[in-house]
Amino acid sequence: MLMERVLRHGNGDNQGSWQALLNLRWQGPASAVNFWPMKMPGRIILPAALAALATSSWAQQSPGLSIKPSGRILAEPTAPPAEQPVDLTRPNPQAATQGTAEEDVYLDAAMQGHAWAQTRLGKLYTESPDDSLRWDKGVELLKKAANQDDAEALLVLSRLAAQGKVMPQSFSEAFGYCSRAAQAGSPEAQHRLAGMYAEGLGVTKDRDAALSWSRRSAKAGYTPAKYGLAMALMGPDRTEESTAEAMSWFRSAAEDGHEESLFLLAGATAHGHYGLAKDEKKAEQMALPKAEAGNAEFQYALATLYLRGETFAENRADGMRWLERAASNGHASATKLLATMKNPPP
Repeated sequence: MLMERVLRHGNGDNQGSWQALLNLRWQGPASAVNFWPMKMPGRIILPAALAALATSSWAQQSPGLSIKPSGRILAEPTAPPAEQPVDLTRPNPQAATQGTAEEDVYLDAAMQGHAWAQTRLGKLYTESPDDSLRWDKGVELLKKAANQDDAEALLVLSRLAAQGKVMPQSFSEAFGYCSRAAQAGSPEAQHRLAGMYAEGLGVTKDRDAALSWSRRSAKAGYTPAKYGLAMALMGPDRTEESTAEAMSWFRSAAEDGHEESLFLLAGATAHGHYGLAKDEKKAEQMALPKAEAGNAEFQYALATLYLRGETFAENRADGMRWLERAASNGHASATKLLATMKNPPP
């Protein structure tokens, strides 16, 4: 969900800058029932306090429990075959819809007890539209794979239990599956588990546990965890030490290509906040590639930097051009600011 960034300059409500970026909040809390999936972390909107973000940063990203492909292939099963073959007779052989080619690929391996194939086939069955027979068979397959500690199966089961569509809704069960996947070493599961601890979903709220699991995931290189951890560290009780750690994680996430982290770092650099040295030229270098690539929000931010930055007195015309580009790309604040600058009030 994209949110409008409101950027205000201290000298006037109608002039923009990155200043307001330094106060952040989420647009709204995640629903306990519909807390999945979110394709990317929520955008930041300004101005507001970081306090509201402290406990919700994980929830907006992590409880989605969306599953990414594991990259496994048929020639590389990750678990030994079960001793007894699994009965995988098609759940509804009389149905008009025939088994897909993808289903056929996994069927033989799943029947031999390979967890990775049971997971893939289970996912296919649980994703079938309005087919309770396939849903039940899919859950059965996923549980068989979970019994072999397949992290992907555990994550799928956690999402299904939280969603309450294919199987009865149970946050405690969702937490249990997610916890097992996290203990098995899945960085994604560790990130999801941090969110559940932060929000108290299926478990008592525990900020220390949330931070601990988030750090494990971030140290394993999981980009959403780096961002979520950084945002959590910027809560109302932040210290100089936690702020420095947060900036480090934002920087690492930005190096991974995470746009929210890059935007925040550029803003903090432009104004010299959060322990960062003020450097408008460096902020420009951070924002320019994204602006040139067509990102309207970076275009707007760059425009405000050129229009109001102390370093860019000779770049005011460039600021107007970037403002026009942002407006032409549908950026609401850019459109409003452009109209105000071209038709100032009497």
